[in-house]
Amino acid sequence: EYMDKIFLMTYDFHGLWESLTAFNAPLYPASDSPYVDEASINVDAAIQTWLAAGIDSDKIVMGAPLYGRGWASVPADQHGIFQSGSGQPGGTWEEGVFDYGDLVANYIGQGDWTRYWHAESQVPWLYSPSQQILISYDDEESITAKLDYIIDEDLGGMMFWELSGDATGNVLTGIMADRLRPPE
Repeated sequence: EYMDKIFLMTYDFHGLWESLTAFNAPLYPASDSPYVDEASINVDAAIQTWLAAGIDSDKIVMGAPLYGRGWASVPADQHGIFQSGSGQPGGTWEEGVFDYGDLVANYIGQGDWTRYWHAESQVPWLYSPSQQILISYDDEESITAKLDYIIDEDLGGMMFWELSGDATGNVLTGIMADRLRPPE
C-alpha cells in the first residue's frame, strides 16, 4: 500500500564473479544447469516470490539488461554454456560487460561468433570457439518472451539498465515500447 511500483533488477543472476558460465537474466531455470540454486535464480522465480508475498502484480516492474555478461577461457563443450571460465573477456566499458549495441555491431554474426538459444531459459548466448569467450545477453527474441510474460502475469511493466546500451535505432527499447504501449 506504500508503494506505487517495485522495480525488480531481474538481471545479474550470473557473471564474471563465478567460475562457471551461466545466464545473466534467464526467464526460467535451466534443467541442465550445474548450479544447485538454479530454481531460484531466474526472472520467474524472483517475480513469483514477490507475488507470493502478496504484492499486487501491477506494482511489479520487471528489469531487463541492455548488456551481456561474459567469461574468457571457456572450453567449447556445449558451446561454452555451463562450462568453466576464467580470465578477462574484455567488454564495452568494463571487464566482462558488453552493451547490446556493441554485440550487434561487433560480435553477432562476425567471425566464428555463433548465437545459441536455450529453450527452457528463453535466452540466447554467444560463443566464439577461437577466442574461447561466452557472452550471455538478451536480444529481440528473449525480450519478446519477457514482454509476453509481463502481459500474461499482468505486471506493471518493464524497466532496463541502461538506455545507452541499446543498439542503434533503439532495437530493444523499441520492442518494449511497442508491446507495452497502452492502446489508443
